[in-house]
Formats: sequence, C-alpha cells, structure tokens
Amino acid sequence: MRTPRTAVGGQDAIMHAAQQLARMNNMQTPLMGGEGPEIHPEEFAGVTPKPQVAATPNPLAAAMTPGRAGSGGLPGPTPLRMGSGGGLAIAGVSATPSIAGTPMRTAGHPGATPMRTPIRDALGLNEMDPSVLDSVRGTKGAFRGELRAGLQGLPAPQNEYAFAAPELPEDVEAGAGEQIEEDAADAKARRLREADAAAAAEEARKSAALRRKLPRPVSLEQLPATRPLNELRALPYAARAEDALAGELLALLQHDAAKYPIGKPSQKKKGARKGDTGAVGVEGPPLAQYEVLELAAAAQLVAAEAATVKTAMGHDGVDASEYNDAWSAVNADVVWLPSKGVYGRAASATNSERLDSARADFEGVRAEMEREAQRAAKLEKKVGLVCGGLSARDAKLREQLAELAESAGTAGVELACFRALAEAERRSAPERMEALMAAVDRQREREGELQQRYKLLSRERDDLREALIAAVTANGVAA
Repeated sequence: MRTPRTAVGGQDAIMHAAQQLARMNNMQTPLMGGEGPEIHPEEFAGVTPKPQVAATPNPLAAAMTPGRAGSGGLPGPTPLRMGSGGGLAIAGVSATPSIAGTPMRTAGHPGATPMRTPIRDALGLNEMDPSVLDSVRGTKGAFRGELRAGLQGLPAPQNEYAFAAPELPEDVEAGAGEQIEEDAADAKARRLREADAAAAAEEARKSAALRRKLPRPVSLEQLPATRPLNELRALPYAARAEDALAGELLALLQHDAAKYPIGKPSQKKKGARKGDTGAVGVEGPPLAQYEVLELAAAAQLVAAEAATVKTAMGHDGVDASEYNDAWSAVNADVVWLPSKGVYGRAASATNSERLDSARADFEGVRAEMEREAQRAAKLEKKVGLVCGGLSARDAKLREQLAELAESAGTAGVELACFRALAEAERRSAPERMEALMAAVDRQREREGELQQRYKLLSRERDDLREALIAAVTANGVAA
C-alpha cells in the first residue's frame, strides 16, 4: 500500500523575492550589531525567479529502506515484509492484507485498514506503540541475556605473574663491567688528570735553563761548532769528551731556541704556558727522549761531579750568595763595544770605546723610554675609551658626594644649635614656671579685690536706686 500524500501548495516566487529585497533594504549596518534578517538564497536561472513547489512531506522518510519484492511483497517507497501469518509487515508491524479492497484479518496478527507505518524514534522523543515497545524491550532483554551468558563463560582472572630472566653467555657476564659507559664528569676529570700529568712530564723534560728561568743566548751563530770525525780520532779522550759535551749543549740550545724562542710578552702565541720563558714555537732539532727516572739519575751524577769539582777547587765552604756576588761583579765589568760589535771587559777597553758604549746604552734607554711612552699613551687612550662612561659617572658621583657632605655638615651644625637651645630651655624652664605661677597668683588676688569692689559698688548702686525711687514717690504724694 502507498503512503498518503499531504497536499501542500506552492509559493509565489515573485512575492518571495520582493520580501527578500524589502528585508535587505530595511536591515541596519553590521556596525550596529545584533542579528540581521534571515535571507534565503535565490536561483537566478532566468529573468524571472524560478517557481518552487514544495514536495509532499513523508513522515516515514527516516525509516525507509529499499523495497523488496517476492513472497507476496509489494515494491514501493514503503518497506514491506511478510508477517509470521503470511500478511504484509510495514516497519516490523503486521498490516491487514486486503483482497479486492476488503479488509481482512490474519490469525495471530489482527490489524486495521488503513494502517499507519510507525516512526523510528532512536531518541525516544515520541510515544511508541505498546506492542512495538514490548518487542524492543524483549529484544534488548534477549541481547543482555546472551551477553551475560557469554561473560559468565569467561575464565576467572588470575593475578599471578612469573618473570623469566634471560640467561647471558659466560663471555658477556665476564666483560659486563668493561662495557659500562663512563660518566661524562668522570671522563672530564680523567682527561684533566692526564693533561696535568703530561704537562708535569713535559716540564720535567725541559732543560735546567728553562725550568729555572735563567738567561739564554739570543743568537747561536757565535757558538763553537763541533769538530769533524777525522779530527776527533787524533784528540785525547778528554778533548773528545769536551767536544761531545759541547755538541750536546749546542743541540739542546738549538732545540730550546726553536721550540721556546726568546721574545717579548707581546710576541707570545696563544697557548703558551705561564712558566715558559718565551713563546712556544715549532719543534726543534730531534733529541733523544729519556724517561724521568733517567733524567733524575743524570741530574744526580751532575750534582756529584759538581761537588767533586768544588772540593778540588777548595770551594766547599762557599755559599750560593758568594757565587751570585762574583757573577754580578764579572757581569758589571762586561760592556758592549759598538765599534767591535761584541761584549768585552771594561778594564781592557779604551776611553773612546767606553764613551761609545755609554752613548749606545743611553740611546738604547732613550729608545726604550720612547717605546714605553708610546705604549703608555695608547693605554691611556684605550682606558679613556673603555672607562669614559665610568669616569663621567665617577665625577658626577663625586659632586653628589660633596653636596651630601656639605648638607651633612650643615645639618650637624643645626643639630648642635638646636641641642644647645634645648639645653638652655631645659635649664630656664623652672625659673619661667615660678615667674608664671607668681603672675597667676597676683592676677588671682587682683581679681578677688576687683570682685569685692564690684560687690560693694553694686550694693551702693542698689541703695541709691531705692532711695531715688522713695524720693520720687514721696514728691508725687505731696503734690
């Protein structure tokens, strides 16, 4: 059977467009706020608006499914299915079959003609047929029963846990301690210790002149060179030993001059150690590397040899200060001779050579003074640039400090004056109080006397007034 259609009339499209235009003309600007009129979209397919005809509303649209045919079912917009008694069913509710337009009743499924298709209401907003509601409740109850039976068939939970640690091979267990990663702080401390140990070992391998910061020769060109091998064969063993010692000394000086060159502090490269006498340069001539113990043993041998030489020369009781004094006296006798370009003894130099030496020393000192003056000027300029703001602030703060000191001095003087005034007031207060009390007593006595006089005068006035009245009365009676 078909769902009856409700007759709904169409709408005048021209009137609808006119109403839309009137709403748009009467609406206010969006800046005023509030809600605007409801505007419906229009279709402009032609010159005139397209007429719209409302379709028949179908209350069963939400419950519709594709129609099925067969087994007595009728295809159409309303889903049909057969009931248990052979009748048609609409949305799960049996309908009364009709033959030749006559209503019929099917056993077990009574119905009426026509029958309204029930609406599917998922939210339960509308009232449902009691029979449909009973069937839905029965279906939900059956589903719950099946779910409960299925859950009851599940095994009971067990809170028992078992852990099985994997077995490691023997080689992994033996080397487990070696595979632990070192901590970053421990690694940094270890590297610092290694660097300090390396620096201490390098310091111990330096020559005595570098360790003790003794003066070294600036140029090595004037040092004696070693003799060739064919000449050494003809020399005695003592001369050979001296030549070998001179060669070792020359190699050591060349190595120190190349690796630690002599220079001014401004010429030192970055990375030079604090105890170095010069800037760190390139590696010098290769030297034989000895262990620290071997160097210590060699130092002991040299000390023993020096003690033997001192004993042989009779210098056992000579102190180190005496050696320093002797060296200072010899060094003072050595002067630079510009004419010869060498150092010589002042006693053997002529007067002109001494004068030239003194003039050269003076020029050297003046040149050094000029360099230091230029350096000082640069430093002062740099200090002015770096500390200019601080100097200005210092001057401003000094002015403020002077003003505060002056204000503090003035305040101190005022405080002393006020303290002196307070002390004078404290001392003169009793005398002032006595004078004021005496004045008050005199005033009180004077007021007493005046009150008494006022009383007498008032009484005399009253007597005179009474006498005057009596006299006037007497004169009136006599007349």
